[in-house]
Amino acid sequence: MPAAGAPDIERTFRLDHAATTTTLFLAPAIVGFIVEPVIYLLADRYLRRWFVAGGFAAMAVAALAAALAP
Repeated sequence: MPAAGAPDIERTFRLDHAATTTTLFLAPAIVGFIVEPVIYLLADRYLRRWFVAGGFAAMAVAALAAALAP
């Protein structure tokens, strides 16, 4: 699935197509590979509602940041 903003990202940062593809697909996968196991272990140990509330808060902050972006 192509990213809608990929051509603009390539122009802005003067990247070639391979670097843009790596940035858009590989970087989030690596972060998820590192962060998700820790979150899963903590979610089994502590109350799940804290993780649900934290997820909603993170989504709200991300939506606000996207709304304020130029």
